[in-house]
Amino acid sequence: MAKQAINPASHFKASFFSQGVRVGNALHISGQVGAIGGEVAGGGEDFAAEARRALENIRTVVEEAGGAMSDVVRMTCFMTDMEQGRTLYPVIEEMFPGVKPAVTAIVVKSIGSPKYKLEIEATAVFE
Repeated sequence: MAKQAINPASHFKASFFSQGVRVGNALHISGQVGAIGGEVAGGGEDFAAEARRALENIRTVVEEAGGAMSDVVRMTCFMTDMEQGRTLYPVIEEMFPGVKPAVTAIVVKSIGSPKYKLEIEATAVFE
């Protein structure tokens, strides 16, 4: 089955990974942080803004592949503090008004750079 790299123009470019890879009707999305152009949403002080930006970055990859947020079926959320879930989960509810994706939350020591508090990877399935 053919694979298609999905790399929106607004996202970080790297030679060693794709922002998303579509295989058939499945899209596997690399971990998305709450930043664009290197600037953390909310200045790194507003976790809800960072979470919303990470999910918007997921939306951009999904839409670039021809889908919508309602196609997202699974997310793994890496947070630097489990208490951040109290802020993250309402943002997920806001971004997914219908059926919510399956979600796993994992607490980690750090995420790529100390300025990030959250990274979310996702899988979407298109009908």
